[in-house]
Amino acid sequence: MSINIYFDGNKNNIKYIIDNLEYNETTYDQCDFVISCKFTWGNTNFNFIQDNINLYNNYSKSVIIFLISDTCDKFTIPNNVFLFRTSLYKSKISNNEYILPYVWEKIDKSFILLKKTGNPIVGFCGNVDQYRKNIIEKFISNNKNIINNFIIRDKFWGGNPHDQKIIEDYVNNILSSHFTICNRGNGNFSMRFYQVLSAGRIPVLVDTDMIFPFENEIKWDEIAIIGKNEEDVINKIFQWWKEKDIENIQIQCKMIYDTYFDKKNFFNIIFNNIKNNKDVFLLDDNLSDKIIEKYDSFDMNLYKKYKDLSNLKEQELLNHYFNYGIKENRITVLPNNFNINIYINYEDLKNMNNEELIVHYINYGHKECRKIN
Repeated sequence: MSINIYFDGNKNNIKYIIDNLEYNETTYDQCDFVISCKFTWGNTNFNFIQDNINLYNNYSKSVIIFLISDTCDKFTIPNNVFLFRTSLYKSKISNNEYILPYVWEKIDKSFILLKKTGNPIVGFCGNVDQYRKNIIEKFISNNKNIINNFIIRDKFWGGNPHDQKIIEDYVNNILSSHFTICNRGNGNFSMRFYQVLSAGRIPVLVDTDMIFPFENEIKWDEIAIIGKNEEDVINKIFQWWKEKDIENIQIQCKMIYDTYFDKKNFFNIIFNNIKNNKDVFLLDDNLSDKIIEKYDSFDMNLYKKYKDLSNLKEQELLNHYFNYGIKENRITVLPNNFNINIYINYEDLKNMNNEELIVHYINYGHKECRKIN
């Protein structure tokens, strides 16, 4: 659905948003809503932020503001303004204030499950600040049955965020750990939390009065370990390792990220919901149906009937599905209306048995839109 937007200010300030959005740029009078371009990345100046929010007091249109910042200050927000911000406290949230998940830097590697063998591996690569110190020390000193996969830096990104070796260490640390510590940094949010989800790994963190997006749709406590304190986090890791299907949770983490936090998906969801006066964090019913079809109905035995996939092993099939098959809309379950007795009526299919008919449909029939019922 295309939306009409009026940009107030320099669009380069929010290029990271509009590069991931389908829109028509219009005049103020013709727009569905205004997007403010006055807030630069990382600004924490209270007076600057509040003064620029106040500019929209008398606007007749809805105004959307994106604030990527560590500040947790409480602002006075006009009723017509939707303020999306990365850092805030759940107990202090205003009615027209929304969490902005950090969706700009995902782990862009092929998805591969980390098998559940031996003891759980808990990872962390980065600077240990005041919010991470206690949990790191707890893991180091108290847990013989957990494998600590820690790379400790003395500065943010090791003091050199563009160093390729530091970036590779960070990514590989996440990929080689079942769980990754994602406690907050200077702001009350975690970039790492979403990066870990994007890799199909399990985030763990101590809750610091956080709010998570799509809380009415995503059962966060089933795909992430969110503890009241450090001991609670560690106890939950032991419990999950003993009782839960860790490999399936990895798949769920990957699915959740791709569905909700892929940049194009996320921004189109929230903008279309605002335009249609829906709950901002509400997934469209049609998209929900597609998710069920893509993720919940995956049939491994059916998927390997594709001619080019027949020699792949189970793990390779799963990797192919997540990395290529979804985008290619490959069939993972036969449609309910597939009728072999109808399909066999085609002249070129009359001599095939049931198995051969299914293989033909998977590889050719659905692309040719042959009649199946």
